[in-house]
Amino acid sequence: VSDLSPLRDAKLTWLVIGGDTIKDLSPIANWPLETIQLVQTSVKSIDVLKNAPVKDFTFLYANIEDVSALKGKPLHRVVLSNSRVRDISGLENAPLVNLAIDGCSRITDFSVLKSLSSLVRVQIGQTKLTDLSLVAHKSLLYLDIRELSVTDLSPLSGLELQTLILTDTPVTDLTPLAGVPLIKLHPPPKEQLTPESLAVIEQLKENGCKV
Repeated sequence: VSDLSPLRDAKLTWLVIGGDTIKDLSPIANWPLETIQLVQTSVKSIDVLKNAPVKDFTFLYANIEDVSALKGKPLHRVVLSNSRVRDISGLENAPLVNLAIDGCSRITDFSVLKSLSSLVRVQIGQTKLTDLSLVAHKSLLYLDIRELSVTDLSPLSGLELQTLILTDTPVTDLTPLAGVPLIKLHPPPKEQLTPESLAVIEQLKENGCKV
């Protein structure tokens, strides 16, 4: 399929586009789309979604540079992976529960994450994010920050976090995790950690955490 115009009146709520044959999304401008996935496409703009009640949005290896068309949407889940996205300010104050941003190295401003106070599950890797206070919401239960240049875990202290993945990070100090009710922890290599951090791991194990 290379042309969506025959489906102009379809009024679908769910759409997956894969490959680079479709470049024009204008035929879906009036669709009541709630779920859309763009995978390795040549689509460069999602402005046609401005009137759609999008809840679930996925970019994989996509050419779109900003998500401003998502501003004000009832978003539940957003996945941005290995895309050319530069600007995520369109996500401000979204009621997101699940957010994944991976391999999006062009994003330099993550301040919008502070406004996403409903987040329960966050996966952020291979990006320029270094400040975990931006995602340390009280609602957060799952955090995967593998391959991030994060060193300070203190923003996580006091959270009800259940799963934390620190694979391939430069973290050396796990003491802020003391008292966090983790069920599952993927720590950095033991030789990278301080003696105090190793003691925290043992305490977490005693409390039933799978390490």
